[in-house]
Amino acid sequence: MYYFSSQSYFIYRCRWASPKVVAGVAAAFIWVNSISGLIGVLSTGAKLPSELPIWLGVVLVGEFIGATYGSKYLTDPRLNQLLSLVLLLAGLKMLVKF
Repeated sequence: MYYFSSQSYFIYRCRWASPKVVAGVAAAFIWVNSISGLIGVLSTGAKLPSELPIWLGVVLVGEFIGATYGSKYLTDPRLNQLLSLVLLLAGLKMLVKF
């Protein structure tokens, strides 16, 4: 995840894409990364938790709310602040792991 966080920051800082495009690409990467992780867990023969359908429902509702709010109501300056916060948290998480 750190790799993509740094790539998002780089794309954003070089102004190669708008904040909304960077956020969309990051969301797509997170989705693909999560599916890959789930497939990896399943390939080891592990059992999925019985709460998984509830979690998936919550994720879909959150995804819909976030996508709607982000694409229709969130201004670029506010999105810049949120992206900065996410990147800061990702950096702090990386530092804590060391």
